[in-house]
Amino acid sequence: MEKIYDLIKRIFINYTEDKKLMFFRYICTGGIVTVINIILLYLFTEMLLINYNISNIISMLICITITYVLSKKLIFVKKVKIRRNK
Repeated sequence: MEKIYDLIKRIFINYTEDKKLMFFRYICTGGIVTVINIILLYLFTEMLLINYNISNIISMLICITITYVLSKKLIFVKKVKIRRNK
């Protein structure tokens, strides 16, 4: 079980500059957010009986926020130092 945890940690959590791993994280993030978007759209439209267009706008706004947070935490984690001239 610990080996699986270490593998998941290496693939999704640890800092990396490997472009292939970053691309894999990007694809996983997109897939996760797509599934969340479909679920939210269904919940808003079918369960809460909100108009389809309004449901789509709400679910897209939520998913854009989730995508931003996941991308910032999982994919684009390179630290950049900014030099200031005095």
